[in-house]
Amino acid sequence: AINYYVSNEGDDTKNGTSPNTAWKTISHVNSQTFNPGDSIFFRCSDRWIEYLIVPSSGNSSDYITFSSYGTGAKPKLYGSVAQTSFTPHPSLSNTYRCDTSLTINPNDYDSQPYAGSIWYIIDDNITWVDGLTLYENSLEGLDMNYEWTWQNDTVYFYYDGNINDIDTIECTQLARGIDVREEYITIDGFDLRYFGSRGIGDAFVINNTFTGHIYTGAGARGFIYHGGSAAGNTTIMNNIFYNYGDRDVNLYVC
Repeated sequence: AINYYVSNEGDDTKNGTSPNTAWKTISHVNSQTFNPGDSIFFRCSDRWIEYLIVPSSGNSSDYITFSSYGTGAKPKLYGSVAQTSFTPHPSLSNTYRCDTSLTINPNDYDSQPYAGSIWYIIDDNITWVDGLTLYENSLEGLDMNYEWTWQNDTVYFYYDGNINDIDTIECTQLARGIDVREEYITIDGFDLRYFGSRGIGDAFVINNTFTGHIYTGAGARGFIYHGGSAAGNTTIMNNIFYNYGDRDVNLYVC
């Protein structure tokens, strides 16, 4: 069994087998082959905007474990780009531009199923704003709090309060957080938020993980499990599944 490490300050050209030679990206983890008993540790308090697809299976004696190392908050696997600075529109009152451009319109249901979500964090309170009721097709249509639109790779929004009260706006860019397409896998100690569709899919053991603030329309799940040859070994313990419009936990018993 080998321990591997991943951090925001890592380097994918290194071997990943110590904190000092940690890998950097989840896409690199997705491309590896792991053996039963291996563990992949993500550094606490770091943040990735990537989709983890577990690439290998453990066995009934030796699970492959994805967990954390170091001190601080749980490692963050987020499906969103954080907007932290805003510019007033030159002619429209109470209308602001998010200063970081995006690759995907959060309201683009065709290319990003179940997205349509941005999240306002104001004084540590999180407000979900969907793309069905508060999305406008033009800047001129913005005339209510939290309404938003997409223009030239940028989110614009309407807010008639003190703009300095907004800590962050999280704009969804990914549909899913972790997909487990193999067997005998443990997920332990992550913080997954702001995805368009799903937090975790098909892990066998999930411990100590927060999964929340996923698009709250039909089809969104915090955790979904379809069963399989090792279905009797599933354990879900000490987790928080929070703020889903459809199902927090979805178990198919096969």
